[in-house]
Amino acid sequence: MKKSIILALTLVIMAVLLVLGAGYTTYFVHEKKSSDRNLAALRAFYIAEAGLDKSLSNLRSGLSGNLSEDFGNGNYVVTVSSISSTVYKIHSVAEAEDNQDRVLATRTLEMYVKNEPFNTYSYLTDDEYYTRTYCILWWCWTVQEPVWFVTGDRLEGPTFTNSEYHISGDPEFYGQVQSVADEIFYMNAGPPNDNPYFDPSYSPNPNLGVNPINLPTYNDDPDLQDLESEGEQFSGDTTIEFQEDGTMNVTNSARGWNNHNTAIPANKGVIVTGGNLYVSGRVNGEVTIGAAEDGSGNGGNVVVEDNLRYNDRYDGASLREGPYLPEDSDDYLGVVAEKNIVIDKDAPNNLEINGSMMALGDSFIVERWYDSGYNKDTLMVLGGIIQNERGPVGTFSGDTKISGYNKNYIYDERLGSQYLPFFPRTTVYTVKSWGKE
Repeated sequence: MKKSIILALTLVIMAVLLVLGAGYTTYFVHEKKSSDRNLAALRAFYIAEAGLDKSLSNLRSGLSGNLSEDFGNGNYVVTVSSISSTVYKIHSVAEAEDNQDRVLATRTLEMYVKNEPFNTYSYLTDDEYYTRTYCILWWCWTVQEPVWFVTGDRLEGPTFTNSEYHISGDPEFYGQVQSVADEIFYMNAGPPNDNPYFDPSYSPNPNLGVNPINLPTYNDDPDLQDLESEGEQFSGDTTIEFQEDGTMNVTNSARGWNNHNTAIPANKGVIVTGGNLYVSGRVNGEVTIGAAEDGSGNGGNVVVEDNLRYNDRYDGASLREGPYLPEDSDDYLGVVAEKNIVIDKDAPNNLEINGSMMALGDSFIVERWYDSGYNKDTLMVLGGIIQNERGPVGTFSGDTKISGYNKNYIYDERLGSQYLPFFPRTTVYTVKSWGKE
């Protein structure tokens, strides 16, 4: 009898243990599967993130952002779509797989980035040296001469150079100052002898040792090629004087036009090929104008002959005392030269230019800048200057200007968010938002 009871009790205990064991086994199997799913989901997240990073890196290198690649026991497929002329959505779909290539988890991430146009900058150069040619009789040689920021110079907005800044005295920088170089060159050994002002609201400022921003070449830039094919086209030397009523007076011998009045093109682009573009007036509206060489190398310069201002610009308002424009102004000007943007020697003593200007061949430069008999007052710019090689606008001795113009460059803050039609874009892509779909 006792043996029967013991046997029955043993069977009951074994049954209970079996049930408990089965339960624990089921629990552990479930937990392992849940853990594997969580790990797979996490792995899919990181694979999708890697796809975003690779696509963004490709865009910054000038490559296509679309990708389809295997990555870390999985794969990602990334597509880039245009939301506007400067904003793009990067969409990454990732799969995490096991060793038998079975899909364990998927994850989708997306990122919105802005492709910064060059007109974002108030001042940008590839080289802070100017190439000058000297000749004695038949013997000529060239010298790379640094161009200096000096006492009395004032720049606002974001400035950038792929070279190094040269500073003498006390110029003022009201904005983020960036340079690829690791140091600034001072004429008088730096502070306190040279004592520039750098806006302390940016940190670090100046920001040195940053990555370069390469300027485009005219024939390879897609925006400028669109300007060539879609803009209003003129051949040979052309003069444009913008009018307050939103039109422009154009002189062009190839068309037989002499001060011919016509509207700013509806597509907001004007291109002169094989000649120089001479420009002045009051711009009422939005337009980008350009000058390009022909196959023989003729033309490609933009020459500013007189004040070039927005129609909405407040008359008599000092550039150092805003506001400069009404808040609802829709006047914008982009100027692109395959060679140089030149201030004409007969331009006014006090000259004002409104717009974002880009000289891809060489420089934004003042004609006869070196001539002590050519002593102007102030060159005022509301907008931006982008140039391959920094061009001088005058000379100085100590704090005294000897020739040319003093500089008063003011940033048009609207350009920080406005893309000018047909204006080249950088390979700088800034992330505006990031997250799951």
